[in-house]
Amino acid sequence: MIEIENKVLEFFKNNLGIKNIDLSSNIADPNYSLFDIDAEYIMEKFFKEFSIDYSEFVIDEYFQYPDYSLKLLLKNILRQKINYPLKTPLTIDHLVKVAEKGEWFKPEE
Repeated sequence: MIEIENKVLEFFKNNLGIKNIDLSSNIADPNYSLFDIDAEYIMEKFFKEFSIDYSEFVIDEYFQYPDYSLKLLLKNILRQKINYPLKTPLTIDHLVKVAEKGEWFKPEE
């Protein structure tokens, strides 16, 4: 069990380039800047690496798809904080449980 925890943690540390993550880290947090195509790529790679059936996984429930509008561009230029809607957290701990089970299931809310 600890071995799979370490493998999942290492997978995300190596693929996200973020070294200070732990089991409670929410990889879908907008602060990690993992959006749209990047999120799809990382999650698909995770599911394949750990042989997980992800047919029930809906990426939009967890990851943000940024607004590419002029309004967002202006906020970036003016260095204003961008508020994203809250999504269901996707923690490393949950992904460890998914890897152990071998199939996707929704995290408890």
